[in-house]
Amino acid sequence: MGYARLSRRTRRGAATLATELPEPRERRMRVLPGTALVVAAVLVGAALKATHSISAPFTFAFFVALLVYPVQHALCARLPKRLRWLGTAAALLVMLVALALVGGALALAVGAAVRELPEHMDQVEAKLKPLLAWAQARGMPVNPSPEALGQRAAEAGAAALQGVGGALGFLVLVTFFVLLMLLEAPRWRTKATRILPGDGGTKVLSALAAAAIAVRRYLLVITGVGLATALLEGVFLGIVGVELALLWAVLFFLFNYVPILGSILAAIPPILFTFATQGPSRALLVALGILAIEQVMGNFVAPLLEGKQLRLSALVVLLAVCVWEWIWGPVGALLAVPITATVLMVCARIPMLEPIAVVLGAQGEPAQEAQP
Repeated sequence: MGYARLSRRTRRGAATLATELPEPRERRMRVLPGTALVVAAVLVGAALKATHSISAPFTFAFFVALLVYPVQHALCARLPKRLRWLGTAAALLVMLVALALVGGALALAVGAAVRELPEHMDQVEAKLKPLLAWAQARGMPVNPSPEALGQRAAEAGAAALQGVGGALGFLVLVTFFVLLMLLEAPRWRTKATRILPGDGGTKVLSALAAAAIAVRRYLLVITGVGLATALLEGVFLGIVGVELALLWAVLFFLFNYVPILGSILAAIPPILFTFATQGPSRALLVALGILAIEQVMGNFVAPLLEGKQLRLSALVVLLAVCVWEWIWGPVGALLAVPITATVLMVCARIPMLEPIAVVLGAQGEPAQEAQP
């Protein structure tokens, strides 16, 4: 009798447990979408890395087109149909002027460096030779001879010239992509609403519009903060007597577009140059001054101006910079934040992908709506 009662209780407990636990098929169906997303992300990353010569300039051009599209839209809305091409021409002109300003500042700084660096090469060589000899004495593969230093300098110059040629080709390709994207923009709005089922096209377009607004504001803020930071650091370096202050200021401005790691990478050359030309005490002063300016501008001024437009986690930003730099190099590091912000906003509007937006967000929430 007791055995029968125990058996009935055991069967009831097993039945209750079976109803509470998900079926194996249900568990598999829950796991499969996440696994598929991870596999898809890995495959997409590998494909983008393999096709970097096309995918990198295309993506760069896409974000540039998003930035200058308001110029085209505003002019086309006010011009008759036969003159609307002027809107596209004006948007393209805005892009070319911005690139010309950055390129001109960089060319000016590099020209000053080419004129002034030979005067300091003896000092740099005198500082580097003991360090290289110390490294060679411990079995490191370095050569402290002047001929080796000259050869390395020549190789660095050749690599820099090759990089300039590659950058010019990249910008030419970007310009053509931007022109075609601006010409095709009105048609793609119609295509998206027809291709995607239901209101999917409208959701994707609204997500891209919100991302464009947020990215525009983000770029305006970091451009302003970068200009202010470069000016402050250039003036500081000039006051303490560091040569090539203009070159270091331009580097600070350009590297400002790389989140988190950019300020660190931009600070290394002027500190090493000061160490080689003026000694360790002045290099320490330069490092402390740069650190103070970066802390004030990066931790107080920039967050105050940026607000919560992108709402990206700092860990996610650092990981995105590392991943995209591995995929596309420096271009990927520049595009890491815009790409991540766009992914966040698109995922926040698609119920199945909303968990991705929660993971990417700074507060564990989907992206905040960006209003024009």
